[in-house]
Amino acid sequence: MSSKRIAVFLGDFFWSSIPYDGLELYNALSIDFDVDLLMFAKDIRLNKKFDGTEKYKFDINVFKSVKNLKMMNNWGDLYEISSNYSFILAPTHICAKTRYPHDFRKKIKSKMIAWDIGGSDILTSAVKFADHFCVKGDIWKEWLIRMKHDESKVFVTGSPHYDHYARGNTIDDSFNLTLDEFRTKYCISDSIENIILITPSNPKTHIEHFNKNVKELEKLYTSLPESASLILKTYPSDYLYSEHEHQYSGVYKSYFFGVKQQFMWFQKKFPKIKIIESQDHFSAMKYSNAVFNMSGTHLAWETIFVDAVSYSMNHIGQAYYKHVSYLPEYVEYPDDILNVHIDNINDIVRGLGKVDKDSCSKFIMKTNAVKNIVEVVKGLCA
Repeated sequence: MSSKRIAVFLGDFFWSSIPYDGLELYNALSIDFDVDLLMFAKDIRLNKKFDGTEKYKFDINVFKSVKNLKMMNNWGDLYEISSNYSFILAPTHICAKTRYPHDFRKKIKSKMIAWDIGGSDILTSAVKFADHFCVKGDIWKEWLIRMKHDESKVFVTGSPHYDHYARGNTIDDSFNLTLDEFRTKYCISDSIENIILITPSNPKTHIEHFNKNVKELEKLYTSLPESASLILKTYPSDYLYSEHEHQYSGVYKSYFFGVKQQFMWFQKKFPKIKIIESQDHFSAMKYSNAVFNMSGTHLAWETIFVDAVSYSMNHIGQAYYKHVSYLPEYVEYPDDILNVHIDNINDIVRGLGKVDKDSCSKFIMKTNAVKNIVEVVKGLCA
């Protein structure tokens, strides 16, 4: 193996539903390699002081106690130390789009390996900096090859983001709620037979779609039977409304109609809806019977791992339906396979419609992604 070290770089992007993103991979790599964990000194994961009002959580000591933690002040520090490493592994998002570093690819002195956090962004964000790609399914490798990337540098590993469904969170067991714990935490009684998860997605870019479906949600809310309960999980950045957004903090916000927190808007309008804490995202998905995919989010893809069915309304014909204009035409998402498109909101309660989840194996491979990425690194360093 190479005499140089490798590193895991957490970047300037914090996703509240997976606050330990990258640490699972760092721990697994540390078994076979000399690995450093690279973080910016101002990162929220190293500095957050919780006051108890937050709807997300993590333990900063988990990060600060890493033996080989290397803290940097800025991108220049990263460029300078990058020559110490054979490879630096990083998530698809190394920072928010609005503060992407100039000429990163020219200045970094190490080969970069990008892993996929779950969405489609590996085709847009990661291609700016990565030399090697670890993707969630065969179709993503096909797309990257057609985008002129070297086939030998694209590896189908699955996504570490989805490992939570198979293994839970191995770093913080308090994130792994049982069904009884989940019901108790969110006051969902045993008499509730139907848990319906509402997922509004990005509050900035899907406004027209969102507005139409708020009216549909009003109908569902007022006609909901006593045997059903509505829970809500908003966009991960929505939970950071009280945080200071600045470069190197990892904090990225997406405001909702000038209001700081979308989930608070929902709670005021629909007081009986229960707000799910961001780190309980995977539990909410596992224990829901149905998902109302309000804004056409890729979150529907996650239903491959759970029993819930994703329902969509007013999605067909949207600019982001099955395809987005900034990607080649051959990139087509499985929106029609993993969403049941309905015209009547009450079809969600009735449980109408089925999806063929098995047909989506080319999009998402069910596997231990962290283990597969470690094998990729072993091969590259051999």
